[in-house]
Amino acid sequence: MQRKSTLTGLAVLILLFGLTSALMGVPRKWVPMVVYQPDGTKIECFASGDEYHNWLHDADGYTIIQHPQTGYYVYAIKTYGKLMATDWVVGKEKPSASKGLEPFANISREEYIAKRTSKRVNNHYLSLTPTKGAQGIAPIRARDTKEATVMNNIVIFIRFADDNPADEPLDYYQNIYNGSSMSVNDYYSSVSYGKFTISTTFYPVTENSFVVWYQDSQNRNYYRPYNASTNPIGYDPNIDKYTDPKSQTYREHTLLKNAIESVASQVPSSINLDINNDGYVDVVSFIIAGTNDSWNDLLWPHQWSLWSKTVNINGKRVGDYTLQLQFFGNSRIDLGTLCHEMFHAVGAPDLYHYDDNLKRSPVGVWDIMEGTKDEPQNMGAYMKYLYGGWIDNIPVINQTGTYTLNPLSTSASGNSFIIPSPNTHTEYFVVEYRKRDAYDASLPNDGMLVYRINSKLEGVGNADGPPDEVYVYRPNGTLTINGTVSNATFNAAYGRTTMNDQTNPRSFLSDGSAGGINISNVTDAGATISFNATIDFSPWIVLKNDKGYGSAIGNGATTLTVATRFTASDMANLVGKYIKKVDFYIRGDNGSRVTSAETVKIWEGGSFGNPGTLVYTQSVSSEVTIDQWTTHNVNTPVEIKPDKEYWVGYTATASKGYPFATDAGPMVEGKGGWINIGSQWAQLKDLNSSLDYNFLIRAVVADKTTGIESQINTEVNASIFPTPVLTDAVLRIATDVSHFANIEVLNILGQQIYSVSGVMIGEGETDVPLQLSNLSKGVYLIRLTLLNSSKSEYLSKKVIKFNKN
Repeated sequence: MQRKSTLTGLAVLILLFGLTSALMGVPRKWVPMVVYQPDGTKIECFASGDEYHNWLHDADGYTIIQHPQTGYYVYAIKTYGKLMATDWVVGKEKPSASKGLEPFANISREEYIAKRTSKRVNNHYLSLTPTKGAQGIAPIRARDTKEATVMNNIVIFIRFADDNPADEPLDYYQNIYNGSSMSVNDYYSSVSYGKFTISTTFYPVTENSFVVWYQDSQNRNYYRPYNASTNPIGYDPNIDKYTDPKSQTYREHTLLKNAIESVASQVPSSINLDINNDGYVDVVSFIIAGTNDSWNDLLWPHQWSLWSKTVNINGKRVGDYTLQLQFFGNSRIDLGTLCHEMFHAVGAPDLYHYDDNLKRSPVGVWDIMEGTKDEPQNMGAYMKYLYGGWIDNIPVINQTGTYTLNPLSTSASGNSFIIPSPNTHTEYFVVEYRKRDAYDASLPNDGMLVYRINSKLEGVGNADGPPDEVYVYRPNGTLTINGTVSNATFNAAYGRTTMNDQTNPRSFLSDGSAGGINISNVTDAGATISFNATIDFSPWIVLKNDKGYGSAIGNGATTLTVATRFTASDMANLVGKYIKKVDFYIRGDNGSRVTSAETVKIWEGGSFGNPGTLVYTQSVSSEVTIDQWTTHNVNTPVEIKPDKEYWVGYTATASKGYPFATDAGPMVEGKGGWINIGSQWAQLKDLNSSLDYNFLIRAVVADKTTGIESQINTEVNASIFPTPVLTDAVLRIATDVSHFANIEVLNILGQQIYSVSGVMIGEGETDVPLQLSNLSKGVYLIRLTLLNSSKSEYLSKKVIKFNKN
């Protein structure tokens, strides 16, 4: 076998629980940096990474860190998933393998996820029942961007006590934020086809042409990491408690709170700071004087929420913010970074992989949410539709024919199509035309792009991928090989006119299986581009009112029935077909809630506020996968009849918490947010106007002859060595088909204590390293689950873990 290595009621109290706020930003690679040793030696190097983890390295990729005691910059070695300082001083020693050093050594995926998890916190708090004073938690909601929507951005300039920046013309910021061209305002007006703009005002207010800086009481070193030799006043990156003055969160949030309070009275009350009426300022942008630091998580461009402090501007609480540096490396703050961060404020996730952004690129240069140059490019059509709301609908191709695309950058319609897959209802393809003009002028080439969209990851992004929400096909790209993403366009002039399951690139799905797309005769890229699509199958049709995962509700210990409604007009073109599947989402609430008696239900012949007759009910408790979409195959498919509406939902019992998942809104009126309380049906917004959400419930429709999608059958064998385990171990997995897999280490009570998600398992043998050195002595089990497969098994042998000592 081939061996591969993988790195790894109406009167009831309803509480809203949203997505945890995640600190987000732009990934940077090979940014030139200069640092100085304690003896004054100048070190020219590079910085790469993002706001969760950034690092220094030399021109050959050898990782550099600051020694925690001496303060010297030294080469780093990877030990048990962490980076440790060596005694090899940069500038005095030449790195080599003989010294035990390796290029691009970095922290493990588990360490990276731990750092990112520490930045995920509860965000907005809403008063849902004023008579009782209850509070819930809401997400950073996607904007419902109607015609001529303007989001007002507040910029606050900050300098530290020991900074003395040179006079800074305000015109630079006026131009880059509000200018008539190449500005944040112009960019969003362009990419939204005039539906959305961003207007910026600047504080502290100046009476001349130069920036006025709010001056903090602390020196810059206070906001840098602690070092025993070079920075004894720094924050401790190992302290997560936000109330601890030594923690990064405490210092960052205190700094921003003080800055806001110093300028809040200067912000005119005439400015609408809350376009979505959620009680929060839509966005505040902070610009810090000076440049970024290296090996630092605070002084690095990012977007987050001021969740730990209560501070208001004109009666609206500050939540979302972006933090930028006056300079990054040797360059001024750039438009691409500003526009990327602003799309976060609108509600979009990152499309790069947080833990391997130097290795694999899901969409590359084709979307601002993976990476951007100083001159930003468009986001893809799917991103504009789902997160921006600037494309009302992407039409579905359901019959063979020739189709024509307008350029995405300049045409508000006819710029994209959905092509279904014959092999799955959970993934589909989106095609769009990218032409090098307007804000796409700096793209590498012209042509049609083909994306794969994973509908079960809608609202999530690619951060934890693969599998990814959005992936663009490119030559030589596979599940494990990046390929040439800059050459992803199809264009007759490039000799790339066809895509199917045999071409390069081929239309593989998230698990590596065939996608079944058949595109041919792609024309030259001119004013438009055309292609042929062959549809020789009866596609699955997914009916939904949601736009992907975004939030959840609950009511402590309770049983609730929730549903989504499809009217007779929704079903008119589906008469004679069958509801064959129901997709729904149960949220785990970080393991603090327990549900039972989950039952899928389908009603027929209802009307507004009345679901009609219950025609299908089935217990699905054994099927539910927490914190993921569950697909229930309807045992007796429900035929769609003329002039009938259908409601699809479920009943679940919770002991506590918030398991009933929703999107981030806005609610589809009369359809997406129905809940049964005290034998009465009401919409979530009837309970409280803040509950502007849709439940995550979908009906999957097909012809009578269309079979139920079968899970992939595969043979799998797994073994662990060494046994007994002393510190770390290797899990060797042998399969006959490539898969993604989840690996869990369980104690004898069946509790998960360690996991690795989304590991790529190739055909043949794959060795997966398991970092178990932090486990205490005991007996453990390992559970291997192959995604999109019926295989979920325990290893036949128990793993006995001994500590060395």
